[in-house]
Amino acid sequence: MELAFIYQARTPRGKGISGVVYARNRSLAFGKLKKNGFAPQGLAFSLGATVKNLINPDFNPPDLARFYTTMGRRIENNRSFLEGLDSAVEFVSDEKLRQAIMVMRQSSQEGQDPREAMLAAELPARDAMVIAAAQSSGSTGQAFQSLAREIRQSYELRRSVSAIFKMPAFMAFLMYGFFYGALIFVAPNTIKFLAQTNLKLHLDTFNQSYFDFATWFNANIFIASCVYVAIPFFVVAFLKSPTFSRMKDRWPRLRAISEKSDQAVLWNSYALLYNANMMAREACAMCARSAKRVDSREAFLRLGRLMESGRTLDESIALAGFPKFVSTGVKSAVSGGNVVDGLGDMVKNLDEDVVALTDSLKENVKIMATMITAAGVGLLFSVTYYPLVSTVLSAL
Repeated sequence: MELAFIYQARTPRGKGISGVVYARNRSLAFGKLKKNGFAPQGLAFSLGATVKNLINPDFNPPDLARFYTTMGRRIENNRSFLEGLDSAVEFVSDEKLRQAIMVMRQSSQEGQDPREAMLAAELPARDAMVIAAAQSSGSTGQAFQSLAREIRQSYELRRSVSAIFKMPAFMAFLMYGFFYGALIFVAPNTIKFLAQTNLKLHLDTFNQSYFDFATWFNANIFIASCVYVAIPFFVVAFLKSPTFSRMKDRWPRLRAISEKSDQAVLWNSYALLYNANMMAREACAMCARSAKRVDSREAFLRLGRLMESGRTLDESIALAGFPKFVSTGVKSAVSGGNVVDGLGDMVKNLDEDVVALTDSLKENVKIMATMITAAGVGLLFSVTYYPLVSTVLSAL
């Protein structure tokens, strides 16, 4: 796990700078700063930045896309690359990306090309390779802007899919909190009230079990509360596990969204690398490292091996294990004579399919959210009013 350290340092030209550096410990943080040409003057651990990096270790996608767009436009307009890096530091809000840009600027001042500077700044290796390949064809500016469009589209898609499940998740969390309140506030008062009545009470199985559990819970409030609070964290960990990913793949619509969104991003990357004249095996390996799904990664690795053995793209795609919609789209792109434009059309079609599938899924999730809300209300009633009402009525 990488820790975050706020630093103050001086550049080789003596200019004072500050920022956040990420490393496993304080010594490695100092070493990273010195490696990038900075003279550290102060270093302090930052808990907030460390937690933020632990939750999301990647660069902020909108900021990264904005940075790439700005640099691409500057290069196309023959403006200074270093000045672009200087201005980018001012408009980027992501601390991690700002630090990367500062490292990139320092590397550029030392004479390194954009690819080397991006690798030194620990920007995505795939992006650095795209820029390196584009430099030879004089299309660096276009490559930066293409990367920006891809990042933006991928981010919007992930945000759209995540938004579908926000309401059901919020309702489930809310009901979970209400149930805790019922256990420690409502149940003890209900038990106390029933004990003070002169009625001959008869508890059914549900009420007896619930009151026994509530009594035990309140008698061991600290341990029980710790376990209760820990359960959502275990649930979140399970939801992010490979096991849950395999379970989601059994739902055809979710699998289709996952497959098509991953393939759209990967083939857009492949088109960029192909257009930049990168060797097929390297391009496929780079796409494989960027894949979110295991089957996508393995298919690209097989594609690279097949093409290295001498087969053409349209021959290899049929043997690499890609979904049929990919094989058909790639063959169409090759037969059309312009592979880059053909792959671009395929990616657009996949993006449109994902949007349509996502919109359809939203309707189903709305129904699911309504059912979760109804079930939650029923559960709250069963642990608040029902035990009291049913017990009193049974004694009359």
